[in-house]
Amino acid sequence: HEVTTDNKLLRIFQNGNVLYSIRLTLTLSCPMDLKNFPMDSQMCTMQLESFGYTMNDLIFEWLDVGAVQVADDLMLPQFVLKEEKGLGYCT
Repeated sequence: HEVTTDNKLLRIFQNGNVLYSIRLTLTLSCPMDLKNFPMDSQMCTMQLESFGYTMNDLIFEWLDVGAVQVADDLMLPQFVLKEEKGLGYCT
């Protein structure tokens, strides 16, 4: 996503809880071992962490749809995205 200001949300609830949310769009890569291509399969993992907040301060959560997207114009012979594992609440 491209916007002129950061996508941040700060909400203070009546009970004193504070919600601070920021949207991230990441472009990630995955090293692949293709020595058995085309009879291989690859698993790509992603790790997120914060250097400014503790686990008690954070909740990482996928969107309901479209958490992982592959470009529509990506054309690779004999390439199929076999499985997408959405983790939902993953903190």
